[in-house]
Amino acid sequence: MMRRTAWLLTLLTLCAVLPAVAARAQTTKAPHIVEIPDGIGTLLGDYGRAFQQKNRDLLARTLAPALAEKELRAFDNARDVPFKDFRVEPSTQFSGNLAYHRVRAQYPGQEVMTFQVTEKTALDIESLAYEEDGAYTFVRDGPASGDPYDGWRLTSKSDLDVIAFFSPYHLWDAGPVSVLRSDHFVLLTHPEVVDEMRPAIDLAERAYAKATSFWPRQVNERYVVLVPASTKELGDMMHTTLDLGKFVAFVSGGADQENGWVPTGPRVFIHLSHLRNYSPEGTLEILAHELIHAITRPASGPHIPVWVEEGLANFGGGEGGRPSHAGDPPLPTEFPSDDRFATGPVNDIVRMYDQSQVAIQVLDDKFGREALARFYEALGSARVVAGNDDYHVRKAITDTLDWTEEQWIAAWRERLG
Repeated sequence: MMRRTAWLLTLLTLCAVLPAVAARAQTTKAPHIVEIPDGIGTLLGDYGRAFQQKNRDLLARTLAPALAEKELRAFDNARDVPFKDFRVEPSTQFSGNLAYHRVRAQYPGQEVMTFQVTEKTALDIESLAYEEDGAYTFVRDGPASGDPYDGWRLTSKSDLDVIAFFSPYHLWDAGPVSVLRSDHFVLLTHPEVVDEMRPAIDLAERAYAKATSFWPRQVNERYVVLVPASTKELGDMMHTTLDLGKFVAFVSGGADQENGWVPTGPRVFIHLSHLRNYSPEGTLEILAHELIHAITRPASGPHIPVWVEEGLANFGGGEGGRPSHAGDPPLPTEFPSDDRFATGPVNDIVRMYDQSQVAIQVLDDKFGREALARFYEALGSARVVAGNDDYHVRKAITDTLDWTEEQWIAAWRERLG
């Protein structure tokens, strides 16, 4: 299953990453706490197929009256979305029936079950599904002979919002979706801003060329970009407590942790109201920065600290066309901790990005691009293992480059000074 999504966020003209959730130490699939009723499993299979196959009647059969209008409206909004795959899979590997007394009280006289689910969607250009988790509630009056779902219907995707266990929220939940295409991208947005985004998808192609020329590995050729029309809509999609007023773009991706820690497909999110403030060249650098995150996602892991991710993306993609603040005082004595990329004054956060970029440039200048990639891959390969981020950085730099973290910090501080 997938734990909560890991986000890579562009701050103003930059990008800050929230750390990936630490993987559970497991080598075999854990037993399920309770069995999923066959009817609910069949229902969710049909729910996903309805979106994938554009079958409105099939979707309607899976829904309780309380949810039908909302879900069918979303289905109509998504009529142009080119789904290649759409699956919703229930799981009780880490939890059982989550319908506690408050949830059950909303459905008097009915059987109630709430399960964690993982939603896996892939558009026609995506090689890996994009995954999110959530909690769905199902109700029935009793077993129903001859009914494919044994009387169960999906009645809510928001019953656990009160405890911040949010279910996926999509562009099509907010309104009709328009689709733009280029050689390497499918961009989803709303009709009212689609004309505004046409130049952006052309800039994305230039950003792709810049990012892929930087990274010395084979990369995925196509990516999905999502552009909500408002800050509120972006917040609904990201379910984040961060102040989105500080951010321009995101790369979002998760990890499948049922049998280890495996990165899932990434997607790029654009904060449109902020992107409007940048010149074409600034937008180009922002998009290239995000694409560094996206193209390196398959090699990433839960022990890569934010400063490595953001230093790499700043170095390979750009800072959004602004001057560097890496040399601004005070001079650091250690690499920055993750929290310093999401909290505090904007100027301080900007300095963290720039100083991280210098740290990556030090490696690149001393050892070369191929060696830099080897270091990143070695660090990302530490997945279901013991040790904190600092331990794994120390190990990776020694194993791949025969250098020490102390030598790296000394060279970094010399460059900053």
